Parts: sequence; C-alpha cells; structure tokens
Amino acid sequence: MSYDEFYVKSVIRSLEDWPEPGVVFRDVTPIFKDPKAMRMVSDASFSAT
Repeated sequence: MSYDEFYVKSVIRSLEDWPEPGVVFRDVTPIFKDPKAMRMVSDASFSAT
C-alpha cells in the first residue's frame, strides 16, 4: 500500500485552543480506528529505517 499523506492528515483531528488559547492539539488516536491509515503509518515508519 502506498503512503498517502493527505489521507493520513485527513484522519488526524485538530482541537483548537486546547489545552489553552492559541494552541492547536493534533489528536492522532483516530488513526488507530482506521485500518487503512494505520497500515500506511506503520508501513511508512518501518520502511524509513
């Protein structure tokens, strides 16, 4: 499976003003619920070594 950066970024949630105003928190936990995104991230991380 090829790595699709735009797909993976679309799965990651952005929470603005958390934990304080002016901070954007990137929640990556939805990647674990999406098998396609999880496979892309794990393949990319292991092929980089």
